[in-house]
Order: sequence, then C-alpha cells, then structure tokens
Amino acid sequence: MDVEATLKMNDMVKNLTKHGIISDSSEAMEMAAKMYNVGKKENVEIKEEKDASEGAAAADDKDSDKVCKEEIKHLIDQRLQYFIDKNNKVVINEFQNIWSRLNEISSEIDAKLSQLKQQSIQSQTHGGNVQKEINQPPDARCDQGSDPNPRSGSYNEDDIAIDKVFYFGQK
Repeated sequence: MDVEATLKMNDMVKNLTKHGIISDSSEAMEMAAKMYNVGKKENVEIKEEKDASEGAAAADDKDSDKVCKEEIKHLIDQRLQYFIDKNNKVVINEFQNIWSRLNEISSEIDAKLSQLKQQSIQSQTHGGNVQKEINQPPDARCDQGSDPNPRSGSYNEDDIAIDKVFYFGQK
C-alpha cells in the first residue's frame, strides 16, 4: 500500500469517527479500507502496473472517491434515520403523556361539574321550600301556629303599661 492511500485511509478514519458514523476506530479502518478498495485487487494492480499512466491512476482515484462518497452518504443516511426514529419515539411518548394528562384533567372537570349540578339541584329543592313558605299569604302562615294571635298574644293593655316600656323624660 502506498503512502497516499494510507493517508487517505487515515483521514477517512478520522472523519468517520469525528462525525459519529462509526464509533470504533477498528471498524472505521475496515470501512475506510473497504471504501478505498484496499485488498487483493489493488495490491495485484500495484505490483503489475507500477508504470501506469497518470490518467489511469486519476480515473481509479475518481472511482474510489465516488465509491467512498456513496458509502459515506449511505452511512450518514442510516445515522440520520436512526436519530429521526429516536426523536420520533420521544415526541410520540411526550404526546401520549400530554394526551393522558388532558384526559385526566377533562375527567376531573366533568366530576366537578356534576358535583356542582348536584349541589345546585339540592339548593333549589331546599330553596324551593323556603320560597313556598314566603309565597304563602300571611294569614296562611299565622293559621299554621296554635296561637290565635302570635303578635300580641292574650295580653290586655293594662298588663303592660306604656310608660314602663318607653321613657318619657324626667321621672
């Protein structure tokens, strides 16, 4: 393997680990070797064609760069898809939590409303009895009691003197 290929592979390993595409450096080295086609084919080509023209070498570099870019693009797409799926799961969980909390609050509100309705119905039934008593004519209220004249009772004017009740000045 020549120096340029080694430098390219090292740069590729650094980029793969830097961007988090591959976490382990040994895996990154294998992936970079795979991308640069370092293996039996390239070793055989190097041994057989040391005096290859620069145009052919440039074409091979372009092909290997193209393959490398496609591999990187594929790995980045996989990584992005992983993060998108992970974030989608988090968002879905948050929405489910919010939805369940809203349902709880709604049920609490419904319970409070039904409780208030029952209280208003009870107050109307108790208030209705009071309203019926108030709406009765005064004679009907007086007739309900056993005393024929509850205001004055069975008193005579002589039993209670006005001057004993009221103060009229010097005495």
